[in-house]
Amino acid sequence: MPSRKMFVLVPTPLEPLDAGKSMSKSRKKNDPLDVGKRSALFSTAAVLTDHGLRPGMDASRCDAFDNNIKKNGLRYVAMLLLSLLLTACGQGSGNNANTTSSAANAPAPPLVVKSPSPPPDSSPPTPTPPPVQTGTARYFVYVANFGDGTVSAYTALTSGHLQSNGGVNVGAGAVSIAIMPSGKFAYVANANGDSLSAFMVDSATGALTAIGGSPFATGTNPFHVMVHPSGQFVYVANRASNDVSAFSIDPDSGVLTRLAGSPFTAGGSPFAIAVEPAGRFAYVANFGSNDISAFAVSAAGALKEVLGSPFAAGTAPASIAIDPAGHFAYVADYDSNDISVFSINASGALALTATVPIENGLHPVCITLNSDGTLAYVANRDTGNISAFTIADSGTLVAVPGSPFVAGRGPFAVTLDPAGTFAYTPNQNSDSVSGFTIDASTGTLALLGSVPTGKEPVAVAITKGAL
Repeated sequence: MPSRKMFVLVPTPLEPLDAGKSMSKSRKKNDPLDVGKRSALFSTAAVLTDHGLRPGMDASRCDAFDNNIKKNGLRYVAMLLLSLLLTACGQGSGNNANTTSSAANAPAPPLVVKSPSPPPDSSPPTPTPPPVQTGTARYFVYVANFGDGTVSAYTALTSGHLQSNGGVNVGAGAVSIAIMPSGKFAYVANANGDSLSAFMVDSATGALTAIGGSPFATGTNPFHVMVHPSGQFVYVANRASNDVSAFSIDPDSGVLTRLAGSPFTAGGSPFAIAVEPAGRFAYVANFGSNDISAFAVSAAGALKEVLGSPFAAGTAPASIAIDPAGHFAYVADYDSNDISVFSINASGALALTATVPIENGLHPVCITLNSDGTLAYVANRDTGNISAFTIADSGTLVAVPGSPFVAGRGPFAVTLDPAGTFAYTPNQNSDSVSGFTIDASTGTLALLGSVPTGKEPVAVAITKGAL
């Protein structure tokens, strides 16, 4: 019997599709919030198999096989192949009058259609949630969820574990959250809503209540919000309009009023803003122009660029942290995969003193320091881990033994509690927040576990309230 060619429909995975809303015309290829959504699509594979007609399978049956493939596709093929497999099991070696050798007497092997392998995933497994813990309430913790425009609320226990307090709807693309030093008001940047949502924080329960007039208009694509250490002003880095919106805060109501001169021009695609602890200078990480804008802050909160600004950084600076004494600035450079270390002089100008590569981590997206400036932690978004460093008096960074430490998938930030006892990371790609204990003497992180959040968590804020 002559051999025929069979066509088999086999599902094959396609490359991820970007289903997210574009957030800026100037976004780069490795933009941290370009998150593709895998689509279970199928394509017709040109899988040809030389397979002789089975005993008892005549040419008309083969033609019917071909026609049914064209008409019914993959579903028919799967059913027919199952039938052939069962038939093969029942016939055994059978006899065939047309065979001419012992090899030909053996039954033809059944077709086997393999399922496609899942796409590779280099991220570490997502930590499983810990069992419910007991303990005394210590802090209120809030997580901004970019994907569904919500804020998840938790109570942090003395053990460091989180218990859910529900959450609230905010605005499209909730990407950053900041709380006043007093803990009275919270502000959320809505990247896709060009606005800032404002809430009053219940000091006893942590519940969030929208403030009258909220949300407040910002520039285009607000990406990071920062409250001045005095609690008098709010600053917002606007990625698409390349500027900083500045507001005064009503101390009683939390209502925002735009400052005279706002917005203030920054560099290309400003990604983050930090104010040094004394409140004299503000610094903006410009993701698109690879530099840092430096501003002097007036008594009225207005920004004036310092002499020499902007200052060159690494490629795609995404985050900036200032040490408590205001002597050093640390910048996470997303695309050059390093930390730029700057000294700060009396006028607020920056001078690059070191560039520290991130070892065993990819795409550092956030850097934060503990309250006494002795430890630094960096969230590496695309390797799912946290790099840890000790900080010398000279500002030098030295990797902590055991660093980096495994987090969830896509950690987008790292936030420490006020006592520096625990660290929390929002895992953008696993919809969870991971908690860690911090060894105060070494800086080592020990994973507590994780709890679920809203969709695509990207920022965490903590306040003590009346606890």
